Amino acid sequence: MTPDWHEGHQEGFFDNLPPLSKRVPIWHQGDRENQTIGAISPWLGIDNVECEVSAFTYLVKTSHTANCLPSLSSLLSLWAPWDDDLSELVQFHLIVFQWDAYKDILNTIQDDAVNMTDDGNIPAENRHQTFVTIHYLEASDLIDTIGGLNRSLMALRADHEELLERFETYREYTGRIMEYIASRDPAMAGPFGLLLRPEDLAPERTQQGPVDR
Repeated sequence: MTPDWHEGHQEGFFDNLPPLSKRVPIWHQGDRENQTIGAISPWLGIDNVECEVSAFTYLVKTSHTANCLPSLSSLLSLWAPWDDDLSELVQFHLIVFQWDAYKDILNTIQDDAVNMTDDGNIPAENRHQTFVTIHYLEASDLIDTIGGLNRSLMALRADHEELLERFETYREYTGRIMEYIASRDPAMAGPFGLLLRPEDLAPERTQQGPVDR
């Protein structure tokens, strides 16, 4: 369910709406095991959901400098499994398709950060930070993207057919030119591949049996 923007609301209603994207820092420890993106599930409140997390989310991985949601057409190539290790060189993006689930995730992150480090003094070389950006994506955006990709595919197919037709035309013209040149200069028949080879003859002419006398 998405918020209804058209109905009348009290003053300040839009100020209280959650953002459609939220970047959350993740502190993790380099000398510990199980420092994966899936290990932050309890902080997001999705570690004990009744259905598969993939039923309403999609996880991708980008460079640590890419804060915005990548283009929808590139999401498949950026997909990341939940057992991927956390790293300061990458950033994860959790895309949520259900509005209520998205709000629950934001409400669960009360301190706006995920801290997976041990208590006490941790050496600086073992204390790392990365980010997960949580995005809400409405189904209508997917429909628009799929429609645009389909239009692009149809256009590419039309261009491909046109190029094939041009290729056949140019090949025919080139063949005629080569035949004309070879007719004027027989020495060019070989380089142009216009000489008749034995295997080009009909089988009955190349594999004759004994002649009856």
